[in-house]
Amino acid sequence: MTVRFLIFCVLAIVFLGIFLRRQIVNYEDESEPVFIGSFAETPPDFSEDLTVVSSNTHFVENIGLAIEELGEIPKIDILLLQEVDEVETERIARALKHNYVYYPASVHTKHDKNFGNAILSRWTIKKSEKLILPHENPKNGQIRIAVCAIVVVDKVEILTCTVHTETAWLGYKKRLEQVDTLINNIDDDAEYVIVGGDFNTVSSRSVRDLDDRFEGVGLKRATHRVGVTTARLPVGFAMDHIYTRGMSVLDAGKHSQAKASDHLPIWAQLKFGQDGMIK
Repeated sequence: MTVRFLIFCVLAIVFLGIFLRRQIVNYEDESEPVFIGSFAETPPDFSEDLTVVSSNTHFVENIGLAIEELGEIPKIDILLLQEVDEVETERIARALKHNYVYYPASVHTKHDKNFGNAILSRWTIKKSEKLILPHENPKNGQIRIAVCAIVVVDKVEILTCTVHTETAWLGYKKRLEQVDTLINNIDDDAEYVIVGGDFNTVSSRSVRDLDDRFEGVGLKRATHRVGVTTARLPVGFAMDHIYTRGMSVLDAGKHSQAKASDHLPIWAQLKFGQDGMIK
């Protein structure tokens, strides 16, 4: 291999990186675009507990299977989605008979579709917002976001957020700063809070640091016993988590047989109040 050929390869990689970066279209306006739909029937009777699910859909490559697998989780009250577009979000909401709010972060180069987060619920959703997290992906310039809204369950308001932080392409300190930005946006006066999503944690240390940060504002990891949440990697990681404040955890788990994504849907069964926390 000649020096000239090596130089050519390096330059080709550099120019390819520049080209890919130019293909990223980020939505840097925090107020738009936003997509909202209402497909829930009359608010259901409240049974004193609610089930929250978080799922990274991996671009919803198999929307039919994804809907089928979500339907296998009983009584989803709140669904937090990552890696979806507005069309897939609406299809899932229609199938589950949920209301929804969806914000894209960018147009992804993988499929030239919107790429973002959504909150779906059988209950009323109001006061939504998009939070742009700091630091772009150093490879392609893509931004990451969190989406927060108030979900009103039986007249009780729950501050609810779905988040998707950056992968290991971004340095560890900067990924923690993305988490800090979300945490700093959580209202201290909010009695009931749910935060869930794909945090791309790939070590026990990263999970501990995540726990410490959320515990600093009174949120506990409801899914601390769930374990590995990745489905297709040679080595499994616990990347997906649900945190809560003002709520007890009755049970938690994952759809371990799910095949629609490279992440497994995780869930937590909750009730208002601090008694009954599982160990």
